[in-house]
Amino acid sequence: MGLPGRSHPLRGLALLSLVGVVVLAFGASAALAAKQHRRRGGLYAAKPVGFVYTETNAAPNNQVLIFDRYANGMLKQAGAVSTGGTGGHEQQGPCNPPGGCPSLDTQSEVVLAPNGRLLFVVNAGSNNITSFRVTSSGLRKVSVIGSGGVFPNSLTVHGNVLYVLNSNSDNIAGFRFSHTGALTALAGSTQPLLDGALPTAPRQIGFNPSGKLLMVTVLATAAGPPPVGGTADTIDTFPVTNGVAGAGTAHDSTSNFPFAFAFDSHGTAVVAQVDSFAPGAGTAQTYSVTNSGTMTPISGLSTNGFAPCWVAITHNQRYAYVVNSGNGVTSTQTPGPSIAEYKLSPSGGLRLIGNTAPLSQFLETDDAVTPDDRYVYVVSFMEASPPSQTAGGNDSLINVYRIRHDGALSFVASTPEIASPGLSGLAVN
Repeated sequence: MGLPGRSHPLRGLALLSLVGVVVLAFGASAALAAKQHRRRGGLYAAKPVGFVYTETNAAPNNQVLIFDRYANGMLKQAGAVSTGGTGGHEQQGPCNPPGGCPSLDTQSEVVLAPNGRLLFVVNAGSNNITSFRVTSSGLRKVSVIGSGGVFPNSLTVHGNVLYVLNSNSDNIAGFRFSHTGALTALAGSTQPLLDGALPTAPRQIGFNPSGKLLMVTVLATAAGPPPVGGTADTIDTFPVTNGVAGAGTAHDSTSNFPFAFAFDSHGTAVVAQVDSFAPGAGTAQTYSVTNSGTMTPISGLSTNGFAPCWVAITHNQRYAYVVNSGNGVTSTQTPGPSIAEYKLSPSGGLRLIGNTAPLSQFLETDDAVTPDDRYVYVVSFMEASPPSQTAGGNDSLINVYRIRHDGALSFVASTPEIASPGLSGLAVN
């Protein structure tokens, strides 16, 4: 769209003034043209405003992929750095055995320190964790350290303390890190999950806002193994004193299969609960969680989709987004992948805003919000795979959504396909 025409009374103006008007008009036109160029395809004309990180979860060489992030939400792959570890496949539908899915079925596999200067990544196949220093010239690997268990799949950070969830050994372990990112094991911090936690079922670990409590979701326990499900003892909490976790307490979820969660600044946890793996059955449930570990359900609403699993909250605490991962069919019809959009009140109440249109993609997984609360990124791994296909041989991508003024999401674009079938985790700065 061109500049609107305007008439100006030029009589009596000096030639210099006229030249000035022409220069200003040309500058305005050039600025508008540049803006239109960026909108129409010159997507990377400006400098990046930040970065996005994910991991390939590949074996034997797991890598962190780095994307330049632009003010218009677009992403451009900028590099890849080896973690020095190995990714790991998981036995989960809809990927057929014996290979399992190449993506980690969890949240927070890749996390940033609060200051954005350090990055931490799990290596599920080699049972270790890698730390990186974020520099102006890229990522610099600092430490590769044993996770203190088997199949580390989720991380959380508070202050200079990092905790890992070891899914197959049913335990958590803590580490301290220096300002350079060097990791050291935290004595006395390793704790078992509560009795009944099934190996491979733990899904996420996370600090509450104060750092005085850790929470772990367990998809299923001996009290309700898949495919029947159950709510007994599916959320564990651990008090934390001076960075060291104490013995845990098990809590019941309000519906089956609690998966991922996110805390707001008030200590409310928004938990995605898959429920029955049926279309429309899953819920987004909020809980008030105290520093002592008391959990009180507040609000639970349907996600209007299939298999709600991943959760992100905007930095202004106003909105929560729960990814309905889909059932592994490349269809734009339900139950294809979609995102449930919620208004989140300071008291923990939820109001469903709506759902994004289902995408013709295999699955959507990890989601993350930009620091300015303008965009949401969502991983789509093994994009466009049929449900009968085993792991491997497929590409992944990252979807870009814009957050509108009312909290609803508008699909913007997808990145070009990435030659890695199992992208896992998402961190944004």
